[in-house]
This record gives sequence, structure tokens and C-alpha cells, in this order.
Amino acid sequence: METRLFLTMDPTGIETPVAATPVRHHGRIFTTFALFVVLTILSRVLLVAPLEQRTEATDDGRFATVWEAWRALGEEIARDDSETATAAARAVRQMAIVVNEDPVSLSDRLPTISSPAPPSVPDGLQDVWRAWRLLKVDYADLSTESFSRAAIAGLGADSDPALRYLSPDEFEDILDYFAGDTYEGIGAFVTESERGPMIDEVFTDEPADKAGLVEGDVILSVDGVSTDGLELERIVEIVKGPLGSNVELLVLSKGETAPRTVVITRATVPGPSLRSEILDGEIAYIWLFRFHRESGDEFHKKLRSLIDQGIRGLVLDMRENPGGSLGSASQIASEFLSDGIVMYEISNNGERQDWAVRYGGLAPELPLVVIVSGGSASAAEVVAGALQAHRRARLFGSTTYGKGSVQTFRQLSDGSALYITIARWYTPDGEAIQNRGITPDVSIPVLRRSPTDVPLIIAYTELLEMVNSVRE
Repeated sequence: METRLFLTMDPTGIETPVAATPVRHHGRIFTTFALFVVLTILSRVLLVAPLEQRTEATDDGRFATVWEAWRALGEEIARDDSETATAAARAVRQMAIVVNEDPVSLSDRLPTISSPAPPSVPDGLQDVWRAWRLLKVDYADLSTESFSRAAIAGLGADSDPALRYLSPDEFEDILDYFAGDTYEGIGAFVTESERGPMIDEVFTDEPADKAGLVEGDVILSVDGVSTDGLELERIVEIVKGPLGSNVELLVLSKGETAPRTVVITRATVPGPSLRSEILDGEIAYIWLFRFHRESGDEFHKKLRSLIDQGIRGLVLDMRENPGGSLGSASQIASEFLSDGIVMYEISNNGERQDWAVRYGGLAPELPLVVIVSGGSASAAEVVAGALQAHRRARLFGSTTYGKGSVQTFRQLSDGSALYITIARWYTPDGEAIQNRGITPDVSIPVLRRSPTDVPLIIAYTELLEMVNSVRE
């Protein structure tokens, strides 16, 4: 199973396994050295060997993910014998770190495993298998996953600093995040206001929108329970509820004197990836804070809604956006472009793939400015880089993070997965982003995002001048 995503994870260094306190099996101390030697040999024959056999029988399958991972890495990067030996030595070192053992001491003990490695062990990795056999005997309380995670980190450290091993649970959590998390509710943001708990935004085509709830509606009661004195978190909690159930809101719309009742049927609502507002009647503001698989469609709906309201310009704020889905990034950038490419990538084997602008963008001529920061990474950099390279938008803020690599997930047979680099990406004009980032056209120290912050004010002012010049 392969899922292509841009993720924001620390691209530097290798994952250092968490050290654990060694747990050794000590025998009684005998007074004569000769007796100690005899008993040590006997214990090796009678006790340790059967334990090794049991370890091999029960855990070889789980440690086999290391061999799977090595083969997956080999599909991306070819290695010669010396590189394989270096990778194996690094894997042994990382496994020793797990138990706070001296890596040199562990390497010196490897020849004590005289039995041949199983045929499933790839050529050149026999020492990794021997290290695991020794450590599983000496530190039986530690899980196989602790060692396999360390071994994989060591095997891929040189070729792929971004390599990560994900347990089955970790992999499932990440897929859920980038699939776009969902919840059961009505599809709206609620915020505090002087008038009371107020609808701040309604998600397009979701239950609240279909029932006629609008921005600015103040919630007076929920299912007959007054909201007066209730904390905002409590109001949100009682508005949410089981799929298919109804919730009755008594709301007072802006400019009205009489409240109205709105009955909404709860549904499964996708977790949002953006928020928006109209700043002064003709300038729209979209804060895009992540890219999941549905973000492109969500952005399209929101942009269509804003255009229908007659906006004449847009501020796109991607500060601190850690990235996500490459497909969504391409789709969002294409809303503002007519032709050409959004980006191109060069795979590990040198092949180039262009990501063409998608036909039918909603706003190829809409005046546009973009705000970025040092926390804008990967997919956010794809959008910013494309718009800047096409001279479609001016960028404001600070230099972006600099994650110009393309990762994918490679699922292993036990449900775990590798997060593995498969390519580097470049802006349409050929600029590499990895470890460099994108430099804004107007550099501004970025403060916390807020409706009155300095980068937003400066970007908004320039955008307003653009809109006015178009009007003239």
C-alpha cells in the first residue's frame, strides 16, 4: 500500500531510540573462578540456547519487518557492498543505543552467534540479525519493535535522513489525520462575542448551512437550555451529538430583534482545513492551516462562495501550515493559474515528473497576496512557490521552512509502515527548496496570526492598492 503525501516531520538527523535501562540475567556469584567458568558454559548450553531458539521461533517474524524495510529502501536507492556494510554497522549501533550498551562491545560479541542466519536475511545484514539475537536474550523484557525501529533508523540514516518507522497504530493515526478527520455535528465554528456565543463560520453544504444558519447568529439556547452563563466548550459539546439526531437552536440574527428557531440534523462533518472572512466587503481572507486529502475540494467550495459574494481580492494566509497532501496543494495552486506547471519532482533515480496546472481554476486573475512564515512547510511551500514563480502573487512574511522532499508511506506486512523519501521537488522556475525555503518578496518579521497583525496589515494594504488600480 502506498500513499503519497507531503508530511512535515523533522528532516534532519536520524531517529534516536529512547534509551532503556538494561535488564540482565545474573547468576549467583561463586567463590572459585573455575566453578564460575564451568557453570557459565553449562548455562550457555542448557539455558541460553533454548531461549535463543524460542526467540527465533516467536520473534523472527516480527523482526522480519527490518528485512522488508531494507528491500523497500533498495527500491529507491541502489547500494554497493561497502554501503551495505556501513548501513549494517550503523543499524547495530542504533540497536545498542536502545539498551545503553557500548556499540563496540556489542559488535565484538557478534561472532558468538555461530548459527547461520535464516535465508530471509538479506545479504550483508547478517550482523544485524546476530545483534538482534544477542539483545533479545540479554534484554528479554524489551519488545522486538524497539530493536526493529532502531535497526531501520540505522539502515536508512545515510540515504534518507527523513526516514521514519511507524508502528501499525502510528500509521493508522497518520492516515486518519491526512484523510481529513471527521466528527458528528452541524458543521460550524462558534466563538465568543459581546452578544454571546456566536456562529463565526458556517461550512459550505454542511447541515448548519443547509438549515439556514448564518455567520453572526447568536445562540440563545440549545434544545431549550439557555446558553447564558455556559462556557463555550460546553456549548460546543451539547451542539455536537449522534449522527442523524436533531438539535434545536434558538438564534438571534444580526440586525434582528426577534429570535428564530433552527432545527439541524447532525451529520458526519469533515474536519476543516481553513477559515475565512471578508475584511471590508470586497477583500477576502482565507487562513489555510493544513492540507488533507479533501482540502482541495474544501478550498474550491469556499473560494466559489467568496467569489459569488463579489470579492475583488484575496489574502491567502499559510503561516505555520505544516503541509500535507500533494494533490490538494496542486489543486489549490491551480485555482489561481491558467497554464504551466505547479512544480516538478526529480525521483531518486533521476526521473522527472511535472505536476501540471489543473484546467478550470476559479480565480486566475483575482488580485492575490500570500503570507508565509518559517513554519510554512512542504505543501504550503508548493503553493507559495508556484504562485511566486508564475508571478501570480506577491509573498509577505519570513522565509519558509525548506522541506523540498517528497515522501511516501510503504506499508509493511505487519501493518507498520516506512515514511520514505522518493524525490526532491522544485518550483516551476527550477528553484530547489530543500533546506533553503522560499524567500518572500516582502520580508516582515512574522508575529502571531491575528486579524490585526503587521504582516496581514501590510499585505492587505498592498492588495487594496492592486484592487483599486484594477478598478481604475
